[in-house]
Amino acid sequence: MGIQTAATALESACSKGADSEQLEALLLQTEEQLKSVISSLAKWLTPSDNGKVSAGDVSVNKERAVGLLLQMHELLEDDDTDAGDLIDDLTDAMGKSSTLERLARLIGDYEFEGAMEIISQLQASLEQ
Repeated sequence: MGIQTAATALESACSKGADSEQLEALLLQTEEQLKSVISSLAKWLTPSDNGKVSAGDVSVNKERAVGLLLQMHELLEDDDTDAGDLIDDLTDAMGKSSTLERLARLIGDYEFEGAMEIISQLQASLEQ
């Protein structure tokens, strides 16, 4: 039995008003399946030894990201649109995200103040 099957059985029993003993048994089955999935994913949630911190399917190279964010901030302070050229490198260092997509959009729209605010937020998140 997989997690989807176990969860579907539990959901179905809940919606049909099954008794607490049956629900508890189904909940235990679902928990066991979930533990198996979490165990399989655990290797992706631990720090690696190469300067990157892994979290799920996202891997951040902090040192590179910090350098790129500083460089991008300096370019934006000078109203230099070359900052947009660093987005691909930043995405490689930090992983694809809606925040980086918004940053690219702001730079493309010449909204440098808003872009610098996002850069500051990203820098703060990397310092944590």
